[in-house]
Amino acid sequence: MSINDYCTKIKSLADRLNNLGSPVSENNLVIYAVNGLDSQFATIVKIIRHREPLPTFETARNMLLLEESTLNEAVTNNSVIKDIPEFP
Repeated sequence: MSINDYCTKIKSLADRLNNLGSPVSENNLVIYAVNGLDSQFATIVKIIRHREPLPTFETARNMLLLEESTLNEAVTNNSVIKDIPEFP
């Protein structure tokens, strides 16, 4: 699941809870979002958790999207490098 889909799902669940009279605070939404990520996002998760004040959900989402893009680019670059023949 992409970060965009993941964050959209979390925000949708929080909105539903709010509509049922159980609002989720912005901080709890951010913490819930970062706690559900796998280890490839460990560095950005640490950065988000240690920001003072804790970033808004939208800011955290943007940080995660940027990290996802960087990780995807690194995978693509590694694939390209593997396809380059070695010189004798």
